[in-house]
Amino acid sequence: MVINTIAEFNLRYYLEDQSTEVSLIDGGVDVFANNKYVRLKPDEKAIYNRNTGDLYSETADSYKSALWTTGRLSFVNASFLDILKDIERKYNIKIHVDSQKVTNEYFSGSIDLNMSLQEVFNFIDVDKKYRFEQSGAVITLRDK
Repeated sequence: MVINTIAEFNLRYYLEDQSTEVSLIDGGVDVFANNKYVRLKPDEKAIYNRNTGDLYSETADSYKSALWTTGRLSFVNASFLDILKDIERKYNIKIHVDSQKVTNEYFSGSIDLNMSLQEVFNFIDVDKKYRFEQSGAVITLRDK
């Protein structure tokens, strides 16, 4: 007997991040790391903290985590700093943050990845609290 299992999932892994995430959209996935194990059901994600070795699961809207495959980034109560990391990766730039306000900012929404970098900054900074100054591939974000 042969049993084929099909799963649809999203993997988020970047060397510079301290955690790796697997979000399950459909099917089932077993995640093993550091002699620990979690079994995921749809709309759950496994998070592995590479610094501490912890592996755990939590409920997630997995569809939103995979929106990047359709040309959108989606955020639910995400820190501005985390959003800026995703923007750096998408637009292949470096963002230097010279702002105290940024650490207290959280956003929910989605960004169309077909927008220009300037359009993205205008979209995020709807209150016009920041200045974005570009020098080559480096953008400095400052308070106004």
